[in-house]
Amino acid sequence: MTTMRSGSHATEGRADSAIGSIAATVRRLIGDRDATECSSRRLSRLARRLRRGLVAALLSLPLLSEAAAASDVQARFDEGPVSTYSFSQVPEGATRIFLPIVLSRGLKHKETVEFNVDVSGTAKRLADYNIVCDWYPGVSCRDEGGSINIRMNGAPTHREHNNLPLFLFLRMVVWLDDEAEPKETATLKLGDSTLNVGIVDAPSSVAVSLEVPSRSYAEGVALPYLRVAVEPAAGQRIALPLTFTGGTAAAGKDFESRSSITIEAGRDYGFVPVRIVHDHVIEQSETFTIAIDTARLPDRVTAGAITQTTITIRDTPKAAPPVVASLSRTGPGEVIEGGKSSFTVRLSRRLAAGEVVDV
Repeated sequence: MTTMRSGSHATEGRADSAIGSIAATVRRLIGDRDATECSSRRLSRLARRLRRGLVAALLSLPLLSEAAAASDVQARFDEGPVSTYSFSQVPEGATRIFLPIVLSRGLKHKETVEFNVDVSGTAKRLADYNIVCDWYPGVSCRDEGGSINIRMNGAPTHREHNNLPLFLFLRMVVWLDDEAEPKETATLKLGDSTLNVGIVDAPSSVAVSLEVPSRSYAEGVALPYLRVAVEPAAGQRIALPLTFTGGTAAAGKDFESRSSITIEAGRDYGFVPVRIVHDHVIEQSETFTIAIDTARLPDRVTAGAITQTTITIRDTPKAAPPVVASLSRTGPGEVIEGGKSSFTVRLSRRLAAGEVVDV
């Protein structure tokens, strides 16, 4: 706090000196008499305004000088491990198509990087689609005609972790025009990488299907998911109705149920959270079913090949308690040298198949 005050006082002193020079110049220009009359009112108000403006400007100079351009950071589109989405058949109406960009390194605090994404193709930006930078804080987009200038500021939310490259996603919105037209392509070029996005008419209907007819989970799993396939990707958001039915497993006691999930427009998959209750009770495996409620499907959505999945809950394996062995003599009297005697070995629990205990 002391340093900030002293710096502020020094800045104000520089501002006062500058204002004095300005006042002297005004006096020379308009004459001593007029300047004397002016300084009584107007010049004093002008001086105060100039002083406030100069103080603010001078105080901002150190902040501006601390921002450094990260000229060594390279950016490119990534269609590898980061992106599992196919960009070849993006339907009109999709609002959450995330375009993956990877940086060669993470930005440090107060570092900045700028790069241009060149836009071309048969699809026209702002007419057929748009690209926005509202997904990450500290990232801004500026329209430059045939390209989009992207500026990114280093901030705590953008720090690299474990020296891994930093991944950034731009959001693509595709307009729904309800007109039958051939497939269009948006070609986006960033550095030496190119991302081709195929835009197709929204399908008249889509089929939804669960991934598998059966699956098993162990108690204590953090949060398993059951995948739902959408074929083809829809041009509308889908509220998919579900039913959870208990078998030997009971809702609320062994698992948590839900009535629906939401699949965003443009996605060809969704996930059903499967919440298994860890009851800490040793018991046999139990089952329940998850089904797509085909009677309540929304418009333009039909049932696919698999509409029901049987879930088996496996009991969490428990560590076997230790085996305690006790030894007791069964025969009476003393045992003479060269004689024989009988002993009984008792274990604290029954041994499992293949288990060996040394006594």
